[in-house]
Amino acid sequence: MLTVLLSTACKKNACDDPVPSLTYNEFVWGSDTAVLKFDFKDCDGDIGLESSDTLSPYNKEGDFYYNYKAKAYRLNSGVWELIDDNYPGLYSRIATLNDRDEDQVLEGTIEKYIPTYEGYFLAGDTIKFVVSITDRALNESNPAESDPIVVPN
Repeated sequence: MLTVLLSTACKKNACDDPVPSLTYNEFVWGSDTAVLKFDFKDCDGDIGLESSDTLSPYNKEGDFYYNYKAKAYRLNSGVWELIDDNYPGLYSRIATLNDRDEDQVLEGTIEKYIPTYEGYFLAGDTIKFVVSITDRALNESNPAESDPIVVPN
């Protein structure tokens, strides 16, 4: 599940970069679900897809069907290794955030709820996430990296 906490600004001069940006916020463990939080900013407000956006380039087989992509890594002997590129639920579609016809600066926090299946994240492991988002114009944000996270016992 993906939740976006949003604030908007109507001042167009607040920023000019059409490429969205991400920064790591925090990671919170729950009993069977963890929450991964990143803050975002998009100067032209074109983040989000409608459920009907299924034609190219947003088709399911294409690279842009998902506009929120997270990859999980495990620290192994001092080297970060990709855990599994197909971990259930790490890719998502952010719904359209700007319902106006004009550009507006969008800022907020994306909360990604991640199931913590037994055995996938092993107690004592050190993991991290690398996340990016893509806007409707296919501008991909910087890859933002979480802090190292130690899996609790």
